[in-house]
Amino acid sequence: MKLLKNLNRTLPLGALIVTPFAFAQTTLLVNTDFSASPDPYESWIAGSNQIVGGNWVAFVAAPDAYAFDERIGSAGSASTFTSWDDGASDQLENYLFQEFQAGPTNSIFSDGDVIRFTGSASAVVEGADTSDLLVRAFIKTLGFNELGWENQVQDNFTVYHDITGSLDDFDITVTFPDIVTADPFQVVQLGFEIRNSFDPDTQLMDAGTITFENIAGYIDDGSGGGDMWNGLPVDANGWVEAPSLGFLNVTNDPWIFSFALDSFFYGAGFDLSAAGNWIYLQ
Repeated sequence: MKLLKNLNRTLPLGALIVTPFAFAQTTLLVNTDFSASPDPYESWIAGSNQIVGGNWVAFVAAPDAYAFDERIGSAGSASTFTSWDDGASDQLENYLFQEFQAGPTNSIFSDGDVIRFTGSASAVVEGADTSDLLVRAFIKTLGFNELGWENQVQDNFTVYHDITGSLDDFDITVTFPDIVTADPFQVVQLGFEIRNSFDPDTQLMDAGTITFENIAGYIDDGSGGGDMWNGLPVDANGWVEAPSLGFLNVTNDPWIFSFALDSFFYGAGFDLSAAGNWIYLQ
């Protein structure tokens, strides 16, 4: 980022007076642009359920089953997630997600929390018959079922958004229930799924790639806010937490206040996904 600094520190009209603040949203998804160093895949899980003859065999994940960069790539300012062919399964459920504790003794969620996952995504699919190929974004709640099996999808607290060939925005939510009455819960996951199948006629596995950008996942505690800025949730007081930039107040956008710099900057057309931005510090 290039800075053009003005020594005149007079604040613009209607300038924000900085006071202690609390977020109406709690960020869940982190490292959404895979820029963490030294591990660009920090906090992300890329894994696949292997299914043979209609029976689940195993859940395998990077970096053991395959390299992260075989599944995760980039396309300009966007990121990509690609399905896998292990050469043995009849069906593969491929996932890219982050996971958060939801058990009765260690849940990070409270009764009535709205869990939100937003962004933009499109998909490209390949195969002779892709009618059974699922490509979608999701918020999943996993837990024990009536047989005591763990990490089973809790349908009433799981939501999907089908991803098509067009780049479309998505905004999906799940309201977390009373943990006392939902003690089967274990974890909540936010991410993407590609479910591909082997075609016996062509002897080929279907394939798919999701391209996504500006994703954000957070808890909306209902105290206000809900707006977005550069794909990030804005709290009721106008604050966002931006990767590498820290807390920014966008109430007076394009005049943006940086908590770290203790200064406003002029950021008309500011784009967090860009390689660099010119800003004017006031």
